[in-house]
Amino acid sequence: MLLKDSYTLDAFALVASPSNLIEDKQRTPFNIGKAISLKGFQLHEAEPLEKGLQGKFNNPQAVIQEILQWTGGQPFLTQKLCQFMVEESEQQTPRSVEQVVRLRIIENWESQDEPEHLRTIQARILRDEQRAGYLLELYQQVRLSEEQSEVTADETLEQSELQLSGLVIRQQGKLRIYNQIYREIFDFNWIENQLNNLRPYSENFRFWVASGGTDESRLLRGNALQEAEQWARDKNLSYQDKQFLAASKEKEILSEVNKKAQQRIIIGALILIVTLVGSTIVGISARKQLDETHDEVEAVQNLNKLAGELQKNNTSRSGGITFDSNESLRLSALSFNVSNHQLKQALVFSTSSQAHQQLKNLKEAESEIHQSQNLLTEADQKVLESSQGLQVQVLVQKAQGDLLAHNKKTHEAIESYKKAFK
Repeated sequence: MLLKDSYTLDAFALVASPSNLIEDKQRTPFNIGKAISLKGFQLHEAEPLEKGLQGKFNNPQAVIQEILQWTGGQPFLTQKLCQFMVEESEQQTPRSVEQVVRLRIIENWESQDEPEHLRTIQARILRDEQRAGYLLELYQQVRLSEEQSEVTADETLEQSELQLSGLVIRQQGKLRIYNQIYREIFDFNWIENQLNNLRPYSENFRFWVASGGTDESRLLRGNALQEAEQWARDKNLSYQDKQFLAASKEKEILSEVNKKAQQRIIIGALILIVTLVGSTIVGISARKQLDETHDEVEAVQNLNKLAGELQKNNTSRSGGITFDSNESLRLSALSFNVSNHQLKQALVFSTSSQAHQQLKNLKEAESEIHQSQNLLTEADQKVLESSQGLQVQVLVQKAQGDLLAHNKKTHEAIESYKKAFK
């Protein structure tokens, strides 16, 4: 496109990653492309553009230098800004390069972006909703790196896509924002607005992040949490999004567990009150139930602490078996649905054993297994043959098998797994 016969604005360019050049990814056994880092105009390369400013300004070289400071040498923006300055030179009171940039490019940029350039960059970043969160978070890190540490360039897909958008470039092994114009337009407010458009829980998320992840009042619960989990199911979330949803889930489970624990304590307390005015037999029974309730609540609280440690460690592997914090919290909550004391405690102790195995606390894991087995020995045969009894026995045998497998006792582990299966 030719504007006033001064500068040709080339608004289009071929951009592709090496993997984009593979015609058939199922058949091509190697990458035939080689990455080429494109650079903008340097001062000595902009001499033809400077000639267009001669006779328009007293010091055309100073003008082209200031233009390059804003555009970083980006070809399209450099030619466009040169054209704007030629037009400005014909005014009675010409404005400076900075004033022209702000007035004709940055302010209301979406409506002024003709031919389209800035909107193309935005569209390329946001075109894939599943990856947009990653790209925005990566770009946010690049912006923060200007004030803190630098983001090292690598060959990841996200970095390649961000570079292909034209928003950032690779310089001396680091990712940097291409130019000052992009920096002004695609600022932190723009990032936040785009992320808000992606998240249904943006307001709570923003305040939670601002608190450093400590403001639990901003965590989701109930229907809001269910809707967020459904929305996130088919998306590649950022690390902070995953943290937020995991913390919300953990908080809701713990709230439910604590609620049921309090109910059990209240029931036990009421029974104790009855014993004070009732017979000695009732008193003994009430005290026993209260003691059992106390033991159950204490065991669940210890299990919840282990779940917190698993969350911090982001889960690990033990003997090839994985067991995460969500699973331990789920079983913790399920224990309150078990009516029999021995079964309830055996379930919690076997779950604690698996958590200890993941945390490499093998002595504690073995101790919890022994407690589970002793409780099952104490339980009535009819209780053991019930549906809940059989399920708890399976969990105990599996936990024992995992521990034996971790200790390289393969034969004994297989026997435990066989018992669980039987």
